[in-house]
Amino acid sequence: MNLGLNIKKYRLAKEMTQEELAEYTGVSSRAVSRWENGITYPDISLLPVLANIFEVTVDELLDVDVYKKEQDIKSILKKDDEYTHIGDLDKSIELLRQALKKYPNNYNIMNNLMSSLFCHYCAKTEGREHLLNEAKEIAEKILSKCDNKGIRESAIQTLVYVYPKTNELDKAIELVNKQPNIYSTREMLLEHVLKGDELDLLLKHNIIKLTEWFNSIIKNMSYKKEPQVKIDLTNKYIQLMKLVFEDKEMGFYHNRMYVAYLNNAKNYAKIDKIDESIDSLIECINHAIKLEASVITTYTSLLLNGMANNISSSQTNSMTSNKDRILKDLNSNIMVKVRECIGFKEVEELLNKLK
Repeated sequence: MNLGLNIKKYRLAKEMTQEELAEYTGVSSRAVSRWENGITYPDISLLPVLANIFEVTVDELLDVDVYKKEQDIKSILKKDDEYTHIGDLDKSIELLRQALKKYPNNYNIMNNLMSSLFCHYCAKTEGREHLLNEAKEIAEKILSKCDNKGIRESAIQTLVYVYPKTNELDKAIELVNKQPNIYSTREMLLEHVLKGDELDLLLKHNIIKLTEWFNSIIKNMSYKKEPQVKIDLTNKYIQLMKLVFEDKEMGFYHNRMYVAYLNNAKNYAKIDKIDESIDSLIECINHAIKLEASVITTYTSLLLNGMANNISSSQTNSMTSNKDRILKDLNSNIMVKVRECIGFKEVEELLNKLK
């Protein structure tokens, strides 16, 4: 049993002196020292007190079933990955909420729950505003107590998205201003450190990330613009993707393309460019078909040659299928003239190829 070592570990993690711990537990600092050196053990009645001070369970303090606990957490996180992959965020959230009751200080569980809550909110279904506040509370707790860099970065990113939606713009700006500029990011700096195959792979990952960033920029630039301007901006993104992938296999990024063409189809319909809307729908569905056929893709374009993409690791915030998403937009009022067009028959035939 590593009780003494654990007491010291948790005390130091709390930045607490032996004297402070002695005061909290009603013993002498010499007694705390003897505990930590394994000379004596604290009275059994003090174990719950120590556990509360350190914000751990008594089992954690005593190292009871540590391996079993680690395996249980891995199993929970694996099951959560399965739920988020298919977009079943209701089950993900329920699983992680229960797990957090069992392991209240596990930051991996907190991080996953925070992510699922925010993604579920972003699905834009009514009555989910409470999820936003729950995600915010978890993210703030992570920032106040967790020292894991990756998890802290995830919490910061979530809060930057959440604060403007909870009318706390100043907090978002304060967080953003503490972050490094683009030239000081890990991805940019590693370009000057790595060599050979590691550098080659990093550069390809960076190209992918730049396409994602460009997509985000285009969406923000399109906000509240006229339909034709939105079309022109979206076409810039489509051109970029064709440049990067050279019209070859896109794997997961067929998802981005089908959404881009779907948005164009709706905007063309708004300005009565029906033939252009039909053409965009055909492109949209063809990309959705290719997306469904993709599992593990090895890219062959010049910029990404040899880089692999496993679509089974992707996550979504909705269980709605690509076909149902397209059908929902096709059945909207703005698409009436498109549905009445003779060319819509080809769209319907292609839709039948989607699951």
